[in-house]
Parts: sequence; structure tokens; C-alpha cells
Amino acid sequence: MKILLMGNPNVGKSVLFNRLTGANVIESNYPGTTVDYTKGYMHIGDKDIEVIDVPGTFSLEPKDKAEEVAVKMLEENKDAIVISVIDASKIERGLYLAFEVIERGYPVVLALNMWDIAESKKVHINMGELQKIIKIPVVSTTAISGRGIKELVLSIREAKSIEMGEIFEGINKAKRLSSEERWDFIEKVTKEVVTFGKYKYKLKDAIGEITVKPLTGIPIAIAILYGFWSVFGSFAGSLCTDGFLTKFFDGHWLPFMQKIFSSAPHWLYYLLVGDPKADNCFEAFGALTSGLYVPFGVVLPAIFIFYLMITLLEDAGYIPRLAVLVDTVLHKIGLHGFAIVPSILALGCNVPAVAATRVLETRKQRFMMMALLGVFIPCGAQIGIMQEVVPHYVGWIMLYLLIGYFVFGLVLNKVIPGKSPEILIDIPPYQIPTRRNVARKVKMRVGGFIKVAVPFVILGCILIGILYITGIMNWLAEVSAPVLTKWFGVPKETVGPLIAAFLRKDLAVSQLTAIKMTKYQLMTSVVLISIYFPCLATFAMMLKEGWKELLGALVVLAAASFVWGGLLHLIWILIGAA
Repeated sequence: MKILLMGNPNVGKSVLFNRLTGANVIESNYPGTTVDYTKGYMHIGDKDIEVIDVPGTFSLEPKDKAEEVAVKMLEENKDAIVISVIDASKIERGLYLAFEVIERGYPVVLALNMWDIAESKKVHINMGELQKIIKIPVVSTTAISGRGIKELVLSIREAKSIEMGEIFEGINKAKRLSSEERWDFIEKVTKEVVTFGKYKYKLKDAIGEITVKPLTGIPIAIAILYGFWSVFGSFAGSLCTDGFLTKFFDGHWLPFMQKIFSSAPHWLYYLLVGDPKADNCFEAFGALTSGLYVPFGVVLPAIFIFYLMITLLEDAGYIPRLAVLVDTVLHKIGLHGFAIVPSILALGCNVPAVAATRVLETRKQRFMMMALLGVFIPCGAQIGIMQEVVPHYVGWIMLYLLIGYFVFGLVLNKVIPGKSPEILIDIPPYQIPTRRNVARKVKMRVGGFIKVAVPFVILGCILIGILYITGIMNWLAEVSAPVLTKWFGVPKETVGPLIAAFLRKDLAVSQLTAIKMTKYQLMTSVVLISIYFPCLATFAMMLKEGWKELLGALVVLAAASFVWGGLLHLIWILIGAA
């Protein structure tokens, strides 16, 4: 037996899932897609029951990839019990999906979640009458506090399939209702079971309003992003990396590795420890020195604080409001406000960002978003290294990439055929994030990064070492010299970091410190690595979207690299810096 948690987006489904399954959960991609879902296990009696958190959907008539996966998961689990999770403060939309599931013959338990919010809004639901009408178990829950979870688990045993004819008098039992019939019945039900008291306007309502109005919302968004960036830099750079991790790796780990492998053959020493003359792990480039220092000494603190802050904003309810706020601007380039979700996630890691493009409805929008985030949005790992390599110029580099994001977005919107629909979003109320849910999300996201990043960084160090030892790197530098030096204005030795960038861009940026160049060449090199082909993990994720999309994205990447990289060199020439 399986239990499927189904519901609209932003109804607290993931928090409820966390309550039911605890911390031992698995995040996976649905086969053949980049849409992710979460599964875990709950103990009922003497059995461990699999619980799946199905991607949020408004109906079983899918309008995007996530909704397509939700429908397929339902169809593939004919013997499953469905817990239909509904926002208790507005049950109409949730009932629509619940009735669709009931019509397909599944046993359903109705969880009226966010009950505390319904109470605070003076929304009163007669659960006994509702259960009498729809003839399935109905339970009120507040997943954040754990209220009603025990009752929900007990009600699972009472779930059974019912025919729509048992709910609707005078209709064919085998008949599926039309959308109009379904809405008419929902209206009748809500009139019978829902009443509204007098609601008092509260502070969080005022905050909710001012954060979506452009006049007040934009300054607030700027302040939040500034605070985000300040905390990111202070915690990851000043406190963790510079404060003690660099001192540990350079003062203790590097000498320890040099001592252990002092009698090893030259080629093995070079691959594992790196340059014998190096006095810091940043410039050693060995698999056991730079290969561990880059992901753990520099990147891990940056990724941790990034995902922690994103999760807090996400669970508090700010991200949907930010989507509404930027919708008008993003519409200019053929996207809509939801594109801010993969854009922000890309600042952490491009891999989950590509997966998040599923929230965009059309193929055109998904392709554009994949191409733009692959070119112009550096990941958190890369930003963390940039703060070590070019700390005074990170802001200027990010501004140049942001301009490229919109310029190429405008071009792609004109060139690529297709529609850009309006944003349809349900804005949840502001709430205080729960420590348990935040910890689970951060743990899963940081754990996913470590699994992807560490092997590729170590592999990259070994690959670059082999290329240097065999002399292939020098040959590649000579071959690519005309393009690198003439068009981009950077030293020919930059070919090494560009090769490393295909494995890990953070590793590539760190390798720039070993090359002699001016600060303008260094800035150009960092930009080149940012707009260069995506790292291998992102490349593989794009391939899941289809080989046509991948080839198209690579064409955009190649064009952007030459145009935007060459333009920066031209700017340096015009101002007399190159």
C-alpha cells in the first residue's frame, strides 16, 4: 500500500509530509523528467507504509510538467490511498481536485490543513456536515504545530472508494462530472458547511500588501536582497572561510599532505597534492588539497547559508510575493514572475534550477529559462570562490551578467516562437517557518550539493593534472591562443580553467589565481567562466529535458560566450584598460 499526498501548491503539503515521515526521506526525479518529488515511510501498526509527496497541482488536467507528473503518479498507483490536502481557509479550489480524484475511484482522506489560519481569518467549517455530504473521512490539521496528525493517521484506515453517485443524487455512477457541474456542486457544499465571522485586519496582512505593491514592494525587495548578500558574504567569506577554514587547510592540512606524499613519485604527488611550491591549498590544485579545500573550505559555507536563507524566505511566504512583484519586468523578455524561482535557485546550484523550470507552462519559457540560467547566473559555489579571487569586483561582474540576462532574454523572446501566458499564482499567508521543516530542506539541499560537487571537483583536479603532466594543456593553450588573446583579451593559459569549468565552475575560478594577468583580464576570465558551457551536472540535467532543448541551449551558450565575452574586452579597450 502507498499513500499519495496530493493538493494545490502552497497548502502546506510538504510540512504535512515531514510530520508523517520524519527526517528519513528520499528526493528523486520522476523518470525521464527533471520534476522532483519526495518519498518517505510512516509506521502504521506493524507495517512501514510508503508516503509520496506528489508535485502540487490544481487539477488532473495538467498545464505544465509538474502537473503532468502528478497525474502520471496517480495513474501509476491504482492501489494507493490519497490524502487530499486542502487549505482550510479557502476550500473551494482544493475540493475541485479532491472530487477529481474521488471520481477516478481512489480512497480519499480529506485533510483540511492550515486550520489555524482558517481560525484566525474567522472561517468556520462544519466538518461533521462536510463529511456527511462527501462521505469520506475529513480531518482538520495544522501541520506546522502537529495538530491533528494523529487523527489523520487513524483516519487512513477508514478510507474507501466511493462512487460519485453516492454523493450526487440522480447521476450515473460511472459518469465523470463536467468542470461546470463540479464547480456548481462545490458552491452548494461550501454554502452549507462554511460560514465567515468578522475578520480583524492584522499586521501581517498589511505586510503582505506592501510587499506586493511596486511602490513599497521594490524597495523592500532591494533591502531583502541586500541583507541576503551581506549575510551571505559575512558568514561564508569572513566568518567561515577566512576565519578558520583557510587557516586549517593552509596551516595544517596542506603541510600534512606534503609530508605524507613527500616520497611518492612525482606524477602521483602532482595529481594528489599538486604544485610542490604551493604554500596554500587554493593554488596547489591537487585532488586532496584544492579538491577538498574548494568544496569544503570555500563552497560549503556559501551553499549552506544560501539555502538556509532561501528556505526561510520560501517557508515564510515571501517568494510568491517576489514572483508577483517581478512579473511585469520578466514579461518584457517572454517570461513571467515564476521565473524568479529557478533564477534564485540557480544562485545556489544550476542543477535544481533546471528542475525548477517545470513551473513554467510553455516549452518556449522552459527553454529560455534553461539557456539564461546556464549562461548568466553563477552558482553559489562559484560566487563563493569569486569572493575569494576578486572580492572587490563581484558586484560589477554580477551587474554585467544581469544585463546580459535581460539583453539575451529580449533577443530569445523575439527569435523563439511560442506563447508567454500570464502568471497564475496563489499567494499563501505569511507565517513563521518551522525549525524542523527548515532543517529538513537545508539538509536535503546541502546533501545533494555535496554528492554532486565533491566528486566532480576531485575528478577535475585529477584531469587538469593529467593534462599538464602529459603536455596536452600546453598544446591546447597554443591552439586556442588566437581566440583567447585577440577576441577575449585574456592569457592563453586561461584554457586550463575553461576546461575545468566543464566539470566545476568553482574549481575553474579558483585556478585563475595561478595565472599572471591584470585585474581587467581577471574580471574578463571570471565572466568567461560564468557564461561558458554549464558544468557537467547541469549539462546532464538539461539532457533530461530533451536533446533538442540541449542543442538549442548550447547554441545560445556559444553565441553568448563570444558576444558577451568579446563585448567586455571591447569595453576595456574603449576605456583604455586593455
